[in-house]
Amino acid sequence: MGIGLRLIRAVSGTRPAPPLEDVVGRIAPRPILLVASGHGAEVSANRVYGDAAGASAALWTIPEASHTGGLRSRPDEYERRTIEFLDSAL
Repeated sequence: MGIGLRLIRAVSGTRPAPPLEDVVGRIAPRPILLVASGHGAEVSANRVYGDAAGASAALWTIPEASHTGGLRSRPDEYERRTIEFLDSAL
C-alpha cells in the first residue's frame, strides 16, 4: 500500500476493505455476474471470486478487452448479456 493511501487512512480513520474473495462468498446465493478482461491476472482473480461465490456466480471473459473495457469492446453483446442476467436475477 502506498504512503498516500496510508496517510489518508490515518487521517480519516478508515480501515482497509476486506478481501473481495471473502466478501463475494457472503453474496451467495444471490446471482453474480463477473466480467473479466483477458489481460493480466484479471481472469484468474475472477475465477477465485467465482469459486468463492459458488454456483450463483457466472464468469464472462472478454479476451480482447482491457480492464473495464468490455462495454467498449463488445457493446451489443455486453448489453444483451447484462440484460439477460438482470432479467433472470430480478
